[in-house]
Amino acid sequence: MMAIIKYVIVIVSVWASLTGVAGAETLKCELHIASSLTKLIGPVSPPVFEDTIEAAQQGGVCIATDGRIAEKQFVVITKRMGDGSSFARGMSYYSFPNGDGIHAEFVVNQTKDSFKLDYDILSGSGSYQGAKGNGNATYNRATETTLVLDITFNLL
Repeated sequence: MMAIIKYVIVIVSVWASLTGVAGAETLKCELHIASSLTKLIGPVSPPVFEDTIEAAQQGGVCIATDGRIAEKQFVVITKRMGDGSSFARGMSYYSFPNGDGIHAEFVVNQTKDSFKLDYDILSGSGSYQGAKGNGNATYNRATETTLVLDITFNLL
């Protein structure tokens, strides 16, 4: 019987290491996106559509709950609809000074009443090497110069 229990423990341990369960981590930070770091391309507004599209390179800093600070750089393409809603897709890099980093793709859906941003983690560096997972952002606050979002990454 003990041999079976040891065998099951070994199988579970191997499965956990292969699926990333053993290294699962939740990383939370407060992202500050500065309008002064925005380079806007567009908008493009074809005469036969009520929508516009634009691209932007943006940046900011993300202050993690453990005190670490990551620089965020990202590129986003946004479609703004005539009803005031928007859809955006982009790529982000979160880089910590020690070489840790997260590369994520994101999708944003926004209306005048709601904001939804979801991440798909593509890769990582440093202690996040080989990271996968997902995440999201919720609106925190905005000033004339800065948008603040609460970020959660579920890293595997």
